[in-house]
Amino acid sequence: MLQETGQRKRVGRRLILFRPQTRRGVMVRFSKEMSIFEALAAEAGAREVFESHGMACCLCIGAQSESIEAGAILHQVDPDLVVGELNRLAGEES
Repeated sequence: MLQETGQRKRVGRRLILFRPQTRRGVMVRFSKEMSIFEALAAEAGAREVFESHGMACCLCIGAQSESIEAGAILHQVDPDLVVGELNRLAGEES
């Protein structure tokens, strides 16, 4: 579970430096090049989107550096489908 700590995010026992993609109240626009970790940090429902495609990204150390596209291809999922669902989810909540 992600917990905010200023400009850092705590993932389990690890404290990771993080540059936020958006400010509060601004819709996030996901892209295939965005890291999985950035997507998880930017949108609360992103975890469910990844898990619905068999991608347990919140448990994977590769989520810090892997792009959404690379993770999707690794799990034999269409990256455009995942990005589309993330963008729809972000649009619904704003």
